[in-house]
Parts: sequence; structure tokens; C-alpha cells
Amino acid sequence: MVRVRSLQGMRLHVETPTGNLFIDRRDDGTEELRPVDLLVASLGGCMLGTMLEVAKARGIDPGAVSIDLEPKLASRPLRVESIDISLCIPPDVDEKTADELLRIAKHCKIHNTLQRPPSTEVTLRRIAAV
Repeated sequence: MVRVRSLQGMRLHVETPTGNLFIDRRDDGTEELRPVDLLVASLGGCMLGTMLEVAKARGIDPGAVSIDLEPKLASRPLRVESIDISLCIPPDVDEKTADELLRIAKHCKIHNTLQRPPSTEVTLRRIAAV
């Protein structure tokens, strides 16, 4: 389970099974980690991590790789409408290997989830003050 709780102002604390982080919009208006950044970073991290894991298992050395992601926002309702994603690979990677790396990256858990959104249900639960 992941828990997000408010601390002070717009500072939020996120507890996950593997670690903690903060989402913050300071009173002076500056922002640190934002929810959209986390969504896009999760997608990029999952794609790149999956690609590197499978490439290693198949004996493929992709070299120094990265993924650039650019979210596009929309309104009514406010949401991430699209994400432009570029898999950046060294020029010496042949076309067959490049195509395989791209195919692998597209099959990570987060990409699959965004392609087939999960059902969600939001409920209200009252808890005692801590």
C-alpha cells in the first residue's frame, strides 16, 4: 500500500513499501516534485529499467541510453492528455537491436497500465486524528 498524507501547507509525505518521498509546493510558490513529474518519471524509469533488464538477459549491450518524456496537459477535465517519449540510444546500435530495445521498453508494467487503464474507486473513510 502507498499512503500520501498532508504535512503542512502543500507539503505531502508519500510512504511506499520501498521508500519515502515528499511532494511539495512551497508557500512561496516554488515547486519541487510534482505529481505529474512522478507519473512521467515512473513511466520512464519502468521503460528504461525493463529494457536494460531484458537486454542484459539477452546479452545485448545498449550502451549509454536514456529516455526523454514530455507530458502534454489538457483541461476539462484537467489531466495528462499525452506523453511524448523518445528512447535515446547511441548511433552505433544497429537497426535490429534498436527496434528490439524499443519493443522491450514499450512492454513495461507502467506503459501497459497506461495503455489499459486500471479501474479505480475512490471512497471516503473517516479516521481518528493522530
